[in-house]
Order: sequence, then structure tokens, then C-alpha cells
Amino acid sequence: MTADPCGSSELDRIARHVIENATDFAIITTDSEGRVTSWNPGAEAIFGWMPGEIVGQTITLIHTPEDRRAGTVLREFEAAKRDGRCEHERWRIRKDGQPVFSSGVTTPLRDPSSGEDLGYLKVLRDRTTEETTAAKKREVDERNAFLLQLTDILRRGDETIELLRSICTLLGTWFGVQRAGYGHVDEVEDLVEYEVCWTDGTVSALLGEFPASAFGVKVMERLRVGWTVAMPDVRSDPLTEDSASQKTSKEVDTRAVLVTPLVKAGRLRTIVYLNQRTSRAWTPTEISLLEEVAERSRELIERGRAEDALRTERARLDLAARAARLGIWDWRLETGELDFSQRAREIWGFPADLAVTYEALADAMHPEDIAAVQGQFTRATHPAIRDEAPYEYRVCTPSGVRWIRAHGEAVFEQRHAQVTAVRYVGTMEDITETRETQAALAASEARLKLAVDAGRMAVWEINAVGEVAHAPQLNKLLGLPEDARPTLAEIQERYYPGELERLQGLGEAAMLNGERYLEFEYRHLWPNDEVRWLSARAEFLFTPGGEPAGVIGVVMDITDRKHAELALTALNQSLESEVAARTAERDRMWRISTELMLVADFEATIRAVNPAWTLQLGYEPRDLQGRKFLDLVHPDDVQPTLDEVGKLADGVTTFRFENRYRHKDNSYRWLSWTAVPEDGFIHAVARDISDEKAAAEALQHTEQALRQAQKMEAVGQLTGGLAHDFNNLLTAISGSLELLQTRLRQGRLSDLDRYINAAQGAVRRAAALTHRLLAFSRRQTLAPKPTDMNRLVAGMEELIRRTVGPEIEVEAVKAVGLWPTLVDPPQLENALLNLCINARDAMPKGGRITIETANRWLDDHAARERDLPVGQYLSLSVSDTGTGMAPAVIAKAFDPFFTTKPTGQGTGLGLSMIYGFARQSGGQVQIYSEVGEGTTVCIYLPRHYGEVGGDEAELDLATAPRAEQGETVLVVDDESSVRMLVTEVLEDLGYLAVEAADGPSGLKILQSDLRVDLMITDVGLPGGMNGRQVADAARATRPGLKVLFITGYAENAAIGSGHLEPGMQILTKPFVMETLAARIKEMLTKSPA
Repeated sequence: MTADPCGSSELDRIARHVIENATDFAIITTDSEGRVTSWNPGAEAIFGWMPGEIVGQTITLIHTPEDRRAGTVLREFEAAKRDGRCEHERWRIRKDGQPVFSSGVTTPLRDPSSGEDLGYLKVLRDRTTEETTAAKKREVDERNAFLLQLTDILRRGDETIELLRSICTLLGTWFGVQRAGYGHVDEVEDLVEYEVCWTDGTVSALLGEFPASAFGVKVMERLRVGWTVAMPDVRSDPLTEDSASQKTSKEVDTRAVLVTPLVKAGRLRTIVYLNQRTSRAWTPTEISLLEEVAERSRELIERGRAEDALRTERARLDLAARAARLGIWDWRLETGELDFSQRAREIWGFPADLAVTYEALADAMHPEDIAAVQGQFTRATHPAIRDEAPYEYRVCTPSGVRWIRAHGEAVFEQRHAQVTAVRYVGTMEDITETRETQAALAASEARLKLAVDAGRMAVWEINAVGEVAHAPQLNKLLGLPEDARPTLAEIQERYYPGELERLQGLGEAAMLNGERYLEFEYRHLWPNDEVRWLSARAEFLFTPGGEPAGVIGVVMDITDRKHAELALTALNQSLESEVAARTAERDRMWRISTELMLVADFEATIRAVNPAWTLQLGYEPRDLQGRKFLDLVHPDDVQPTLDEVGKLADGVTTFRFENRYRHKDNSYRWLSWTAVPEDGFIHAVARDISDEKAAAEALQHTEQALRQAQKMEAVGQLTGGLAHDFNNLLTAISGSLELLQTRLRQGRLSDLDRYINAAQGAVRRAAALTHRLLAFSRRQTLAPKPTDMNRLVAGMEELIRRTVGPEIEVEAVKAVGLWPTLVDPPQLENALLNLCINARDAMPKGGRITIETANRWLDDHAARERDLPVGQYLSLSVSDTGTGMAPAVIAKAFDPFFTTKPTGQGTGLGLSMIYGFARQSGGQVQIYSEVGEGTTVCIYLPRHYGEVGGDEAELDLATAPRAEQGETVLVVDDESSVRMLVTEVLEDLGYLAVEAADGPSGLKILQSDLRVDLMITDVGLPGGMNGRQVADAARATRPGLKVLFITGYAENAAIGSGHLEPGMQILTKPFVMETLAARIKEMLTKSPA
């Protein structure tokens, strides 16, 4: 910078230098007309305009449109000129249109020699956006404690060598090592001088010069590039595998080493190390802490130069701060040192000799603001946030509470790949007077606004020349925007026609009479032509000489009151006619409505009905008045109707309540009621919905017919397959019996067993087929009992392996702790065998079958997916590695007679039987399959909460137990052959057998005096009574009678939805005689339940 050619003083030169370098403040000068004459870099940074763009332009470019219209700039200039300075803060505009909030001062510029006005000086400070960061969370307590001790050492001010010795002592004792020290590296001589060392006394001190390679060439290479080296054991670490390193480690008695470098300008200067005699794994926290110590050690050496530079910088900053009356602070976060400038001490009320500490600040700060300031500090010192926004708080000084506005910024440094805040610096200003002024003004404005708004009032003033003072409340009453400035003529133009002349007459009369006050009401038109009523009170103003000086007054909106008055008047005038009209309308609706209307009390007495009762139910109104409406209600609907009346008595409105009312012709009609309780009566309206009910019933019948048609279609599908299979079986039975008869005639008795066995085999196959069909239709009679599924699978394994053949590997995975299930064991065995056969057929080239049992808990979602109730289940799954099933095949897999096997190799009833059996047992079956991947079929069965009994022993007729003396059994069956076989078995066992061909015959015997210990009856019987009905009727007179049902299937309705009473059992046809004998003896010897 050169000297001013115009002869400016050195002070002017310095001032210009300060202005040009003050980037935190916008320093702007203008001429007397407000045109910019100078624009410093701070103004460029804050407002965005380059000097060449704005010099010569009016300063209003940085003001908002509202301030431009209000003449704010002119008023600032006038105040500065009048008072010598004008402080202000407001929103202004950047070049890019963004708002910026700034505070500052405007002062006039005058020629010192002539006193001529040269223009104005503006100094502004940006207070809109300041980045902040949140403080990095303090290290864990142990690290903080260490760093606190380290800080205490660094603050002692001792000689550097003494400080380093203290640090080594702290390192050694804190880390619990045997040796800690510093070494100076001379890379030119390739030497390391160990100048400071601490030991715990168990090892020698490491002092003096050593070749750099003595502790490992590879180690030194890493240190030179700034890497910390952590070796748990130098004797096995690849970095120290050379012989020189191994020799040195033994000489200095060291196994574990942690060493970090101090590198400056790309050269290794110093190392800090820790040694331990035993191996040790160094943690990341320990490594980081040693690196921190090394970094702090660096500051010991460079602190002198840094403090000199800092003092120079601080002096320059103090100069600028004093000019702006700002206090400055500098907080060194690592050491805790806190510097306050003289102005900062004045603001806080601290004496000059007081040491400013964090504790002193916390004690002086207002308790309600501590948390907010701590939060701001945390955000400011967080590397990811760096919040620099200004904040305000209170401090308690000896002279009272002061308000402070502060602006702080954190200084961050890199600490071993981690950015850390090391300083927190900033400025502060005392804004107590500004706060107090703002608070007083806000309170005054709030009180005035509250009073005006509460009364819907406005204050207005008109001067002698007819100018209207701006009043936002007045604009609101006139329907204008708050910032509007209407003239008197514009206001008078919106008077309701005729009101202006009337009001002028009132005013002239008051003036002539010498009256100072005038009250009047008038109508005003809003811009949307809405008429508003206003009430005004005016006071005439006069000059000291008695000349008119204007009018001042208050006005309030009385539109609502006027409307209420007018409405009340109109209401009074029309009330009588309106009542009459409404009464006539109500009566007309009562007469012409086709819906039934009823007024009754809560005792069910009819007070009034409309004529529709005659149309809908045939009753004249006079016939019903005084009767109980319950007399007309269908007997089945009386109680629900009484319940609904009770709800009405409790104040509950009735919606769509349905019941039946008796027509005068004694038929019943369905009615849907809506009713409300009011004034101690029930007011009800009903709609006849009989036709709707009939239509719904017809629809239900149609749906039932459709379901029956679908059922018949399914029966048709079953018929073909059923007839084919049974024809084959009947052919085998018939042929065997014919050949047996022929051989008997011929006297050839040697081959009879062949034909008997063939017939019995056909019978068993027929029984199996009927069991499958009954399982599919869920009409199979099951004999469920608590079953151990694991035991059942184990018993079937050998049979399954023989059935599927040696090419198939069979694996059984049985769950540990498997729950019992209540199921028919033979049917479950049959289902398992069928699934394994299907799996075998899906693997023609061999494969693996996996049988798996498991406990399952089905929650709401899983249960819905499987169409089962929520609860606990067992699963039995059979998986194969075969060809798999397509989705279309899975969808039909449970259909009867559906099969993918070649003709003659499958009936199509296997899976349908399994499905019927599972559903009848309270479970489900699901198929999981992918083409080419295999198939899993899983049977879900409910858990049984009970014990599992032992296996039943097989019986034969020769060893079957015999009857006791006089035991009598009644056999009821319409099939004579069955009666004959059962009777012969009973007589062979010593029982007295009595026969009956139908239900009534059997019941007649039971109602006699004949002793009957057990009744054996078919379920399906002719004569109007089935077997269950006979049993129930017999038990009316013989309560302890034991009953054994024998049936091809037992319909649920016949046996009470599948549930048998104590003393009743079922035996499914066909059965072997040994089983019948065992079941009879079991029932007769068992005590009644």
C-alpha cells in the first residue's frame, strides 16, 4: 500500500487498511442522497455485490421492498444526522435475493474543517447464518482422567525436559508397563538418541545412542511414514524377525512394544515408546492415547513460537473488538485455559485479576440458560455440525442481570485420522438495553392490541388538511390490508349511500353548537361490497388560537349486534306465522306418510299412531290408542323388544331394530324401527320390510339349491370310480364263493383255504376303499386315542422300507419331546404309508424319502394361512427328491379320483383320504412342491394334553374272554346276516343273545323287564329310529345301559356330532370276530363312568 497522494495522515492510512481487511463487518459509505461511495470486502461477503456493481447505486438496493416504501433509509439518515448516530437491526437483501439479518450503526460524515455534510457511514454485522458443530463426546472416564493429568503436567510451565520426564512417569504408571520414554531420531546419522526414560525398576533405563536399525529396519520404515507400530511380541512379529532386532529385544528385556512417531515436514523427528517384558495385545484405545500424548509433546517444543504468533494476532483482534465494543474469548479445549478480553470481563462483571475458568462462567450464568448454552457449545464443537449461529443468554453480574449475544466458532485439527475441536473462540456484546427496550415496547403494544382487539376497536386521527394517520386496526375494520394507507376521500367513497351527507350534517351541527364530542353510527361498504355497521366517537381538536386542528376518535364494529337486533325484530314479527307453518307441515307429514309413526310411553302404552297403521296393518288409530304395543308383537320378539325399550329409557337412540307385528288379519309383518326418546315418550318410525325378508329367504333357498347341485356333481364324479373298484372286489368275492361251493359239492376240501383267503382279501380291500371314501367325505368313523407319533413312525419304518424298495433311502427325523396327539392310529399309519408310496412313485430312478415329526405353534398369521385355529400342533411331513408338482397339479391333488399315475396304477383316493382324515381329526394337510426339486406333504394335527397309553395286544377268538353267568346282549340290525354272525359269536362266548330287526322292536325289548347288559346296534336303522335315537330312548329307563354301535359309517347327527356319552363305543364294519369279542368283554367289565 502506498501513501495517500492527497496528504492523508498515517492514522487515515491505518484506518483504511483496517476497513479493507475487515471481512466480518460490512463498512459502507454513502453520499447525502444515499448513493454508495465505498464498499469494503466485508460488505461484498455479506451482501454479494462487487464494489463495481453497487458503487454509485442507491443504498436501498440492500433494503427490503417494505423498508423502501416506508422510507426507512431516509429515517435512519435523519436520526443519525439529528442524534449523531442511529443504531438499527433489520432484514436486508443480498444480491441473489436471499434475506440477511444484520445489525449496526449509521453515523454522519462531515468535513472536519468546514463542517459540511459529506454523507453517511454504515457499519453492519451479519448475524443470520453461523455454522455450528456439536461437541465431540468426551472420551471415556479413564481417558479423561489421563488427559486431565496430562494437562496438569503441560500447564506447570517447567522446562521441557522435566515435563517430558513427568509425562513418561504418567505413561508408565498409567499403562502398567516396565519402560516408557522418548527418543530423538537423527535420520542423517541413522541414530536414535534415547534422552528421556522411565522404568518401574525391574528393567534398566534405555538411554544413549543406538543405531536406528537396532530395533528393526522394517519398524523404522513404518515410523518414517508416520505409522504407529504396535507389536504384541517382538520375538514372533514379522517386523522384528531379523537377528539384530531379536538380539536387541533380549538385551533390553522387552517382548511387547508400542511406539508412535512425530513427523514434521516429512521427516521423522521423535518417537514415543512403551516396553513390556511380557507379550501384550495393544488395544485401539491405548494406541490412540499414546498418539495423543505424542501430539501433545509436539506442542511443548513448538509452543513458544505459537504463543508469540497468537499474542500478535490477539492484539489485532482486540483492536477491532474495542472499536465494535465487543468482548472476545479464547478457550483452549485441550488444556482448559480460558482467556477473556478486557471488554468481555466488563460485560460479565469480572474483576481484572480474576482467573476466568469454566466453573466461574457456570456460576455467573443464569441457571435457566445453562442447558441452552451447553447445547450450543456441543453443536459448535462437533466436527459434523460446527454450528456458528449466534445465541443469547443472561449472566448475573454485581450490577444485575445482563443479556449477552455471543458468536462462537470452534477450531478443529486432525488428530491421527480424527478431526477434533481444540479451541473455541468468539465474540460477545452486551444487548441488555436493547432487550429491555424491546420488552417494554412489546408489552405496551401487546396491551394496546389486546384492548383494541377485544373491543373490535380502532383509533383514528385526521389532521387539519384531511390527512388520515396510518392505523392497521382501522384498516381491519374497513376491510383493507393492514399496510394500506387510504385517504379521507377514499374512505368516504365507501360510505353506504346517504351516510356521508348525514354525517356531515351531524358534524356541522355539533360545531355550530360548540360541542367537542360527537357519537354516531353509520354503515360502511367493504371492498367486496359487504355492509358493515360501525359506531364512532369523535373529539374535535383545536389550536391554541381556537382554529380547527383535526379530529381524533375511536371506532368499533357493531355489525353482529346490528344483525342480532334486526334478526330479533324479524323473528318477533314472523314467529307466530312460522310456528303455525311448521305445525301444519308436521301434521301434513303425519297424515300422508306411508311409514308407521308411533308415540308411546315407556310402559309400552300407545299414545298416538298415524293413518299409515290402517294402510299397513289394518288398524284404525282410535283402536290402538291406549293399548299396549307389545300385544301386537310376535311372541318370539317380545323380549328383544323389551330390551330395546330399556335402551331407549337409558337415552340410547334405536336404529334399524327389527321385529314382527301382527296384522289385523292375524298374519305377521316384519318392521324395521328407528326411535328416539324425548320428553318422556318414545317417538318411533317403522318401515315394512316383509318383502325384503321374503326376497332374502328366496335367495338363501336358491343358494342352498346351488350347493346341492354342486354336491350332486361331486357325487357323480365319485360314482364311476366307486363302481369300478367295487365291481372288481365283488367279482373276487363272488367267484371265490362259487368255487368254494363247487369244491364242497365235489368233496375236494384240500384247496378251500385259497378261495377263503381270496374272498377275505377282497373284503379287506373293500373295507380299505370304504375307509378312504369315508375319510374323504369326513364321514369315516374314527377311533381316536392319545398317540405317540414318534412311536408310530418307528413301528412303520421297516414296512415302509420294504414297500418303497432298496433304491429309495428312507430317513426318519423324530423330534425330541414331541407332544401327544389324539388320532386314530391305523388311519395315521395308512396316511403315512400312502404318502411314502406316492413319494416312491415320484422317484422312478431312486432317491431319498425323509419322514419328520415336529412340534408347531401356529400364531394368528400362520393359522389363517392353514385354515386352522391358533394353537399348538404336531406336524408329520414326508419329503422326497422326486419330480415335484406343478401349481395346477397341487390345486387338484385332494380331489377324489384325481391322479397323475398311468391308468391302472392309482385310484386317486390316497391324498383325498388323507385330507378327509386330517380335517376330521381337527387338522390340515398342505403340499409344498417345486417341479424338478421334490415335494413335501405335511399333516398338521392338534396337540393332545394327556398321557399316551400302552399298545393293545392282539386277540383271537379261541382265547377271547367268556361271558359271566346270565349276561345278555341285545343285537339290533336290519341286516339278518349281520345279526346271525354277531349272535353266533355271542352264543359261542356264552352270552344270551336277543335279536331285533329295527329300532322300535329293539326299544320294545328294552322297555320290558328282560335283563339286557349290552346293546349292539347299527346306526342306520329302518322304522323311523336310528341307532343313536334307540340308545337315547333306552337310557331314559335304563340309565346305565352300555351301547356298542356297529356301522359302515356313523353320521355326526346320529351320534351327537361325533361325541359319545360314557358307556358308548363304536366298532366300524367290517370287523373281525376277535375284535368284536374283545370289545364286548371290555365294555361289560368296565365300571360305568
